[in-house]
Amino acid sequence: MKKVFLVIFSVLFGSSFSSFNLPNEKDYKLMAVWVFSDYEDEIIKYVKSESFKKDESGIEFKKNGKLTKRQNVGSCGTPPITYGNYKGSWKYTSDSTLTIKYDYWGGKSEQDWEIIELNSNSLKIRRSGYRTDEKK
Repeated sequence: MKKVFLVIFSVLFGSSFSSFNLPNEKDYKLMAVWVFSDYEDEIIKYVKSESFKKDESGIEFKKNGKLTKRQNVGSCGTPPITYGNYKGSWKYTSDSTLTIKYDYWGGKSEQDWEIIELNSNSLKIRRSGYRTDEKK
């Protein structure tokens, strides 16, 4: 009887852990606050930071496919620029491509990002797709 109980308990206990969606190594590298650093030849470079900077854009990738995008709060890009945080989501569509979706001051945005480089301090991406659903 003890063996039957032990087998049933092991199966139930073991299968409960398989339902967790644990991040892999690539996700751990990505899950951080990234602050804009540079733009050259269509490649956008971010550097890892402890938090967003007051006067810089950035993005924070969180667990469970959630993100916060920091960017200007209006259509004017002339300094001084006011920045705000917008909630959204992210997911891998291939080994080196992400799709991010987020709300912004003008509506909703969806972007495809090709990851050029990702290490412990730097994220370099190229936007390969950009779609918006503007507020009317």
